[in-house]
Amino acid sequence: MCADLNLVLSIIFQLAFIAAGLYGCGRDPENRSFMSRDYTLFLKAFCCFSVILAHTGAGERYCLAGCLHWVAVTLFFLFSGYGLSYGAMYREGYLKSFHRRLVKAAFPLLLVLALKLAFSCAPWSGGMNYMLVAILFYLVFFVVRSLFSGDSLVAGNFLFAGRSQAPASGLDRADLILIAFTIAYSLFTQQFHDARMAQPGFGAGLSYIPALFGWGCQSLGFAYGIILAKCLGRFKAFLSRWRNAAVILAGSIILLPALAYAYLRMRDVYYVSWSEYALRAGMTACLLLAAAVLSQGMSFGNPFVRLAGEISSEMFLLHGFVLEMLERHTGMLWDGAGLRGVWPGLFVILSYLLTFAAGLLLHRLLKSLYRLIGW
Repeated sequence: MCADLNLVLSIIFQLAFIAAGLYGCGRDPENRSFMSRDYTLFLKAFCCFSVILAHTGAGERYCLAGCLHWVAVTLFFLFSGYGLSYGAMYREGYLKSFHRRLVKAAFPLLLVLALKLAFSCAPWSGGMNYMLVAILFYLVFFVVRSLFSGDSLVAGNFLFAGRSQAPASGLDRADLILIAFTIAYSLFTQQFHDARMAQPGFGAGLSYIPALFGWGCQSLGFAYGIILAKCLGRFKAFLSRWRNAAVILAGSIILLPALAYAYLRMRDVYYVSWSEYALRAGMTACLLLAAAVLSQGMSFGNPFVRLAGEISSEMFLLHGFVLEMLERHTGMLWDGAGLRGVWPGLFVILSYLLTFAAGLLLHRLLKSLYRLIGW
């Protein structure tokens, strides 16, 4: 009875969140919303929410959107690659002020690390090393873009051929180098996964070496973002043809259950095999393509979604700390093997609400600081 009550309590909260997120959705006949700021904030909010729920340990039993965390970090990388490439294309002097982007990524990371160390928490809990890897990609992007830029080497219609007259951008020399780096990093990380390197005395504590070699499969999203930024018009035109959309949806409906079942059968949180790598890459591609098709011609956004999306980075950084504090002081946790504590449903709700409050506080503090120094 208690477990049923927890399940109902958690589901009601999650449905309320989903309803609040979808409020204000409408038709966008010209399809201008796809990859717009509101669109990306919408997805960031839902991905961050999914990651927090998954990391409570509740798993599929209490998390309606738990499966989204399989692709959430890939989307974060995708938005990074897209945002950096878009900024370099359309914002004059973007690289000259690139140090601000690096500082805005590194400073919150250092603050949260200091907070965790002050309370004797695991430094990289909650997947916080994602931001460390993202900073590495930012640095590589800056160096490559500064040294190698030029005319398009691969035309946009090479990737998305069709009769549409959508404007064709292309991948230049820097893009190809960045894509090659992303693939190489992904394969290298898979080969030397941080869990395999976590031997006695190696990678303990605050070591940055194993932390830099995480998110092997998910980091491919950075390359997806670069390609999407340069070929957005062609991609939208490709998806606008109903035959292409129908094939993608049909393929996703057929492939996703099979891939997900195989993944769940062999998944190991601490050791990612090459089979898991391939399955996750396949699931991610199917989900991203299906989501792109279903969101065509739709507009998203309301004040709640915008706020949750804007603070998603701070929430992602802080949720590991919040979860550890909750577990330490309340004893409420579903650990996947059995109930520990009386209210795991309440644990899920408190995890998100407290993470949201902490993320909002950190976001406002950072905005005040940046405003003070003229940024």
